[in-house]
Amino acid sequence: MKDANVPKFLKDDLPLFSAIVQDLFPTSVIREADYAQFLRNISNRLKEKSLQPHAPFMAKVIQLFETFNVRFGVMLVGFTGSGKTTCYQTLQAVMTHEKLNNPRASREYQVVKTEVLNPKAISMGELYGEVDFMTQEWTDGLASKVMRNGAAGTGEEREWTVFDGPVDALWIENMNTVLDDNMTLCLANGQRIKLRPQMRMLFEVNDLRVASPATVSRCGMVYLTQEELGWEPYVKTWMQTKFPDDTPLSPANKEYMNEQFEGTINIGLDKVRSYPLTEPIKTDNMQLVRSMCNILEIMLHDPKTAIKGDDTAQKKDLCAIFAFAFTFGLGSGLSDKSKDYFDSTVREQFKAAQYPAGFTVFDYYFNQKEHCFKPWSEKVREFEFVKEKPFFDIMVETDITFKHGYFLELLLGGGKPIFFTGNTGVGKSVVIQNTLNRLAEKDLVPINLNFSAQTDSKRTQNSI
Repeated sequence: MKDANVPKFLKDDLPLFSAIVQDLFPTSVIREADYAQFLRNISNRLKEKSLQPHAPFMAKVIQLFETFNVRFGVMLVGFTGSGKTTCYQTLQAVMTHEKLNNPRASREYQVVKTEVLNPKAISMGELYGEVDFMTQEWTDGLASKVMRNGAAGTGEEREWTVFDGPVDALWIENMNTVLDDNMTLCLANGQRIKLRPQMRMLFEVNDLRVASPATVSRCGMVYLTQEELGWEPYVKTWMQTKFPDDTPLSPANKEYMNEQFEGTINIGLDKVRSYPLTEPIKTDNMQLVRSMCNILEIMLHDPKTAIKGDDTAQKKDLCAIFAFAFTFGLGSGLSDKSKDYFDSTVREQFKAAQYPAGFTVFDYYFNQKEHCFKPWSEKVREFEFVKEKPFFDIMVETDITFKHGYFLELLLGGGKPIFFTGNTGVGKSVVIQNTLNRLAEKDLVPINLNFSAQTDSKRTQNSI
């Protein structure tokens, strides 16, 4: 009962569950399984990938292992950034390593192969198969083909089919016969694919709002939360992988930046989540920290913005660059009114950065040559009217459009994704197109793809 229920509970619910079990079975002693060797194996596999052996995360890997032993279908539930993918990939690496390197390994440890697909990226016919109305021929879908190949296997290797996408009431209902004791996939043409005990179905989902009780009752659950993982393991891994040697950051500067992370990030995140601050497009904490790290990484590796000078000057510039990344990494998704509230938090946390008074911190950029913050308005290029240019291609640059174009160019240059959002008519397309046209003169070739509610997978593939 403990192994089946603990993985799906929140941290705050565990003491209550333990108290209920103790009341129901007061004389029973629950012996904890000895996973010392397993934990060492998990830690070693994480270190091989330059990841952090975070204790709560390693406990989730063990819970996934235990759930796989008793369930044919398992759901990893949690928001983006909670570590779902890394959790099953770590377990895969642990089981494979144990099988290949330990001759006396238990039968529970086998080489694991995975097939990953997104069920919501394709239609139901492309997922499970369909009959061509013209030729009346049956064509296997992606999921049915993967399961058919897995069912034809004869070895002891474990084969996990990973459905990485939202669960809805349409495609998941076809999996009910797969997830119960029958372990059989029933297709629309009458075929039945009997799956092997060595196979497993794994679902990576954000939530189970539209999943039916029939589906949920057939699956084991492992719930991962961002609160348990936190942003600290990500930042530690980011520091180790992006700044492995003493350039561009010396050991003293790395220590200083770690202190800045520990002293300011939680305050900034709490402020973003507090009333009356609002986000038009909801974000999560890991996403904000990652955005901030992307800006820091590009600026610190770029020779134009890299810190220079003696230790005092480097620390001062590093504080300013960190404050700049903190401002736009954590606060860019806020509404205009909310940015005014966030301004006071940034100024209070980064007094050494010496932000000028008069405007908010979002109205300034860090000038590396003069080692101080300057208003974006100084960077605005003077408008030149070109008579031959079509009217709708003319753009009169302002400090706001320049700022958005700057971050688009900065992040694209560093190979990082960027998301523009806003109401219709605020200039998203114009800013993006003008920036891409300017970059096209260098070494970038833009490809435009338009999406709507009617866009399907075949049309997208044809466009690409």
